[in-house]
Amino acid sequence: MSFGVKKIATIFVPRSLRWQFRLALTILALLIATASWISFLSLRQSVAHTRQLAGGRLVQMEAMQELGKTAMLIELETNRMLSAVTEERIQTSYTQIIPLLDKLDRQAGQLGSKEDDIAVLAMYQAEQIFRNIIHVVVGLRTLELQGTSPAGGRNNRQRFSDELARQASAMAAATGKLSTRGKDDYQAAVHNLAVASEKSSRLVLTIFIVSMIAAWLFFYFVLEKRVLARLHEISRHLLWEAAQTGHALVAVRGGDEIGRMARSVEQFMADRLQLAVTNRVLQQTNDMLQSILNAAPTAIIDLDLDGNVHSIWNKAAEKMLGWSAAEVIGRPLPTVPMDKEGEFQRFREQIRKGLTLNGVEVQRCRRDGSPIDFSIFASPLYDDMGNVTGNIAVMVDISERRRMEDALREIKNRLSTMINTIPDLIWLKDPEGVYLTCNPEFELFYGAAEKDILGKTDYDFVSGELAAFFRKKDQEAIAAGRISINEEEVVYRSDGRHVTLETRKVPVFDANGSVLGVLGIGRNITERKRMEAQLLSSENRLRDILNSTSDWIWEVDAKGCYTFCSEGIQRVLKYRPEEMLGRTPFDLMPSEEQGRGRTAFLELVEQKAPLVDLENWNVAKNGRRVCLVTNGVPLLDDQGDLLGYRGADRDITVQKMLQIQVQERTEELERSNRELEQFAYAASHDLQEPLRMVASYVKLLARRYKGKLDADADDFINYAADGAERMQRMINDLLAYSRITTKGQEPELVDSTNCLKTALANLSLSIEEAGADVTNSDLPQVLADENQINQLFQNLVGNALKFSKPGEIPRIHVDAIQQDKELLFSVRDNGIGIKKEDQDRIFQLFHRLHTREEYPGTGIGLSLCQRIVVRHGGRIWVESESGSGATFYFTLPLPKESNHV
Repeated sequence: MSFGVKKIATIFVPRSLRWQFRLALTILALLIATASWISFLSLRQSVAHTRQLAGGRLVQMEAMQELGKTAMLIELETNRMLSAVTEERIQTSYTQIIPLLDKLDRQAGQLGSKEDDIAVLAMYQAEQIFRNIIHVVVGLRTLELQGTSPAGGRNNRQRFSDELARQASAMAAATGKLSTRGKDDYQAAVHNLAVASEKSSRLVLTIFIVSMIAAWLFFYFVLEKRVLARLHEISRHLLWEAAQTGHALVAVRGGDEIGRMARSVEQFMADRLQLAVTNRVLQQTNDMLQSILNAAPTAIIDLDLDGNVHSIWNKAAEKMLGWSAAEVIGRPLPTVPMDKEGEFQRFREQIRKGLTLNGVEVQRCRRDGSPIDFSIFASPLYDDMGNVTGNIAVMVDISERRRMEDALREIKNRLSTMINTIPDLIWLKDPEGVYLTCNPEFELFYGAAEKDILGKTDYDFVSGELAAFFRKKDQEAIAAGRISINEEEVVYRSDGRHVTLETRKVPVFDANGSVLGVLGIGRNITERKRMEAQLLSSENRLRDILNSTSDWIWEVDAKGCYTFCSEGIQRVLKYRPEEMLGRTPFDLMPSEEQGRGRTAFLELVEQKAPLVDLENWNVAKNGRRVCLVTNGVPLLDDQGDLLGYRGADRDITVQKMLQIQVQERTEELERSNRELEQFAYAASHDLQEPLRMVASYVKLLARRYKGKLDADADDFINYAADGAERMQRMINDLLAYSRITTKGQEPELVDSTNCLKTALANLSLSIEEAGADVTNSDLPQVLADENQINQLFQNLVGNALKFSKPGEIPRIHVDAIQQDKELLFSVRDNGIGIKKEDQDRIFQLFHRLHTREEYPGTGIGLSLCQRIVVRHGGRIWVESESGSGATFYFTLPLPKESNHV
């Protein structure tokens, strides 16, 4: 401690006052040590007393708990004994109470002496009285249970039992008093211990207060007057100097340490003033340098020897690379990847060796990961000893220049590719006619490589006359100052081809307007010339064709005015072509046709639709009416706007007249057919009644006179009856044939599968008798007369059943498929088949291929089928070979909404 006091006095106190300072500090230290020792002893004693009290209190509490437990057990057994009804129960309780009383006596002795402690004495007396009474109560209870209790014994027993209960309560009260007395003793001991601790604390506090007062008095009367006042003056001078720019003397004198300190402060303040001036100049220089760095358009940074950014990272660097100065200063240069340790080590070694770069171009990544190209200029930094301390670098963003270079290179490559792939001849000459460049096609023209052409003139490759011609055209282009176009007949030296070139020569000027040379492009127009000649020939040929054809070719504008007419109009309408220009087709129509024709034309113009087979009447120049059919196509510009129409008119007057005649004859024929059908229906219907009468009487003759006349008479009667029946069947069939058109229903959408089922139901008996197997595919819906389709299927399936092979099960299959815009049905069988030469005749009315004895029928069934199919707009035919079955096909139009097969 003395060494510490001496050290403090040596540092902070003048030499003349050091012994007083040492004495004061030593006394203060002794006082503090004494107070600390007293406080330690007091604390130690308090802890020991507290531990002792706590241990005694714990033992006392445990004894009190055992004492209370014993008293409770005695009271419990006493109650049991008093309520016992047997001698055995009384003796058991008695034998348990006596040991418990002995134990209670011992426990009370542990808590105190009966000679010194009144509570223990009271406990002991209550226990002795209880012990004496328990003996009496046990005897009285025993006699009572034995029945030998003396007179008044029950009252005595009750009295003694009450006294026993009272003594048990007295023992419990004594136990409580012992517990209360123990707690009071513990509280008194704790109080005494607290009083003693308080006295020790007051003593220690008094010592500390005396020490502080002594120290204060010493520092006030010794240090304050002799040291602190002078030091305060020096400090005040320092504070004053901090706020002033001038220099003043310190008002402290003396030859001691404080005096010398005052002189040192004066010198320090003078040096500080000079340093402040130097710092201001340095700050101004630094601010100017910082402004220059931040204003510089290029990134400027400085690096230490470890490759870390030292102190310079200007605004341009932040903008160019994306990192702020705060993020990179003191850290490795972010553009050098840390994950590439080898590259970073080489970079650091280069800095330490004095890295110098002069426009080295590199590519790195910005903060956002985008690439950036920049050029680096770097120089080393040296200290006063010439050692390298770091490096300063200037980075110039060359991304735009690189992009422009790449774009220029791309443009140059594209231009070179374009020039080399263009089939035209391309060359460049200087003003003297010397070749500067050319493309591969030009190499073929002169039959030499580009390197053999450059630096030479036309005189080195062609005749002097042709070279002079080329030279003259070059000079004319230069003199004109604009493009010059010529046609030249030349010969390729590579293969001897004779070609016609269309040459375009244009002078090339520099920025000052001086001629740099002549750029030439030569296009081979030999094929174009040939095609022009062919086109001219084709035009002449087409003109001859137009003039020789009977059609009239024309063109009109969007308003319908003629802009062109061929010579054919003169043959058709007797007008010359020039007479029609500016007029419209409606001007040539009869008055009753003009409005309709103009309206129809305007509708087509609005839709930009073609003119297709438009029939119109026109009046020729000689007044004759001519019927024309017009066809034309719209003429559209690049934007799709209508320019007009081009087409042709054909004179169909003769055809039109014939068509009118045919129409009139057709109408007459249809009328005649209707009359014939009506006649056939009426005839067949009217013949029914007399035919039935003839048949009835013939049958009556057969029944009445059969066997009564000779054999010939019977045969004649049979022939007449059979003929009448056949005549009746033929009339019925003829009536059904005529009803197909006269009694047919309007077509509607029907399911042909249902029609087939109806037909098969009608033929069920014939199918069962023949044991036939009739199948069908899914059949579509058709637009037809349902009854006639039923009849059609019934006739075809019935025909297949009739002409089946003897001894073979007839197999018939009905199918349907879609073909284009119609449905094709087929009915296929495995019957006897039909010869090819008979396949057309079977559809004729009443035509038969077999005798009635072989196959019955009238021969009108297939005729009915054909008439039904034709009425529905279809066709019917058969495909077969004799002995191989037959397949009948018929078609029906496809309805607009059809279920596809």
